[in-house]
Amino acid sequence: GSRFTGTGTIFTGSGADPTWFNTHAGYSVHRREQACLLVDTAAQAFLTNCFFIRLAGQAFHLKSGVLSLTDCLVDRATTCGQLNGGTFTALRCGFIEFPDTTTNFVDEDNDALYLVPGSGNTHTVEQCVVGFTKDDGIDTGAGHIVIRGCWFENCFHEGTSPSTTVHNMEIYDSVFTHCGQGVEQGFGNTTVLASHCAMVGCMVGIRSGDNYGAPTFTDYSG
Repeated sequence: GSRFTGTGTIFTGSGADPTWFNTHAGYSVHRREQACLLVDTAAQAFLTNCFFIRLAGQAFHLKSGVLSLTDCLVDRATTCGQLNGGTFTALRCGFIEFPDTTTNFVDEDNDALYLVPGSGNTHTVEQCVVGFTKDDGIDTGAGHIVIRGCWFENCFHEGTSPSTTVHNMEIYDSVFTHCGQGVEQGFGNTTVLASHCAMVGCMVGIRSGDNYGAPTFTDYSG
């Protein structure tokens, strides 16, 4: 039941333990580095005009509570982190450079955001800039996600990558530019609604299905 409020605060240099989530049980994560801000079950965190800059690990982890970001910047971390269950909202935020601006591609979940709202929850991202990631802009698992008025730029893999069998993503009034793929409808029975969006200069604008590895075909011709 704890509550954390941050206003005009700068966070930097956190993430000293690269395997923190290996030694602390009970968390669902794709990356193992220590998070600067961990919002555990029933906890709440409200951040306004805050900066997370040059982190050695992840910026956040939301287990099951509330994490609200307004007018915040996250710049250079391994990822913003995995945000599971509960409620996550981001308004007028910047999520850029994960983990750096080098040209090498590394497919190891260096996403800006990894959203897994879970059943009955909605995560909302509005008027945000997401970009310069080694993997996806927003990678996602099961649940309902709403994206409005966002700008996705230079995400090596996908701008948004929804997948799993219980998933619903809605994208409104957003731009995807110079991404490997703009919007992907990933594996599983995923429903994606994109309305009044632009895909400009992407290798693939909209893709149905994942692009991991080569497809396997069976020859029944004889």
